[in-house]
Amino acid sequence: MRLWGDEVRLKILQMLTEREMCVCEIIDWLDMSQPVVSHHLKILRQAGLVKDCRDGKWIYYSLNENPGRLLLF
Repeated sequence: MRLWGDEVRLKILQMLTEREMCVCEIIDWLDMSQPVVSHHLKILRQAGLVKDCRDGKWIYYSLNENPGRLLLF
């Protein structure tokens, strides 16, 4: 699977350049189902580009400002 070749992941990254977002906001902006968005967020997290922060039942996503070694696949 190519990290940069997917339009949805690029849109998510672009959205997160503006501010931290709850997964429900990302779902609304993209007008996609939760499983689809979560799949893309998982790939971005595994690549070291996105980090998440849990606040109770909510999960907020933001860009990883210090990604270290990126996994590009």
